[in-house]
Amino acid sequence: MISIIVPIYNAEKYLEECLESIRSQTFTDFEAILINDGSTDKSLEICKTYKTHDNRFHIIDNANHGVCYTRNLGLREAKGEFIAFIDADDKYDCDFLECLFYEITNKKADIAVCDFYSEKGCEHPEWKCEKINCQDIFPMYMQGAFCNRIMNKLYCRSVVSDGTLLEA
Repeated sequence: MISIIVPIYNAEKYLEECLESIRSQTFTDFEAILINDGSTDKSLEICKTYKTHDNRFHIIDNANHGVCYTRNLGLREAKGEFIAFIDADDKYDCDFLECLFYEITNKKADIAVCDFYSEKGCEHPEWKCEKINCQDIFPMYMQGAFCNRIMNKLYCRSVVSDGTLLEA
């Protein structure tokens, strides 16, 4: 199973699109941990609607502590063997989990990474879905061959279980 951790703070403008991109995944063995980080808008109500219609969605309602604390809280609650992250203003392609799960399991990697799109278009067209092992990350990062964004990766739980990738 994959645990998807979603920190949420005042994201009502984007949240439904994000949650719909999770709900619509072709890989269906996941839990989505929605962590409301003290939102004062309708974010929590939107989360409750998704939870009502899909039992893969779980809600943690928390006081505002910031995104790093919130992601680590999600890690402590996660049940999956694999971990993915998404921010409330992002969205996944429908086969995001399926493609990265295939890569990470078939290549026996610690992390699978793929390209992503922003409002500017494809950010790094030279990147491709590939296997990465923990000892390779820092040299790749220093050479500009590894993206430091958290939302375009699937991690083996052991890589992030102690929270060291998520410290502020």
